[in-house]
Amino acid sequence: MIYLASPYWHADPAIRNQRFRAACRATAEMIRQGTTVFSPVVYGHALIAHGLPGDWSFWQRHDAQYLGRCDEVVVLQIDGWEESEGVQAELRLAAALGNRVNYFESLVTDRRTQG
Repeated sequence: MIYLASPYWHADPAIRNQRFRAACRATAEMIRQGTTVFSPVVYGHALIAHGLPGDWSFWQRHDAQYLGRCDEVVVLQIDGWEESEGVQAELRLAAALGNRVNYFESLVTDRRTQG
């Protein structure tokens, strides 16, 4: 199973929503291609609307459990991914777990492998 890492939290709700939509598009495309994928942004965005926090300090425990069940991490390289505390922590955890890490800029058709 693939874990889709992508930035989410930003002070501006419009940017959070934009990041959510980008994660949805990437997740849908991966599913169309027959991939089993989990996106914490797609999953968590709806829950945040029900009062859960949106920052990494809250989600890190949950996301670590999901990462532990995945074989690969794919990083969605949208604005903010390099600065994202969550994405960087997910990459460190993926390395500790020995998970393969791949990157793509827009949709899965642009996937590039690293490591």
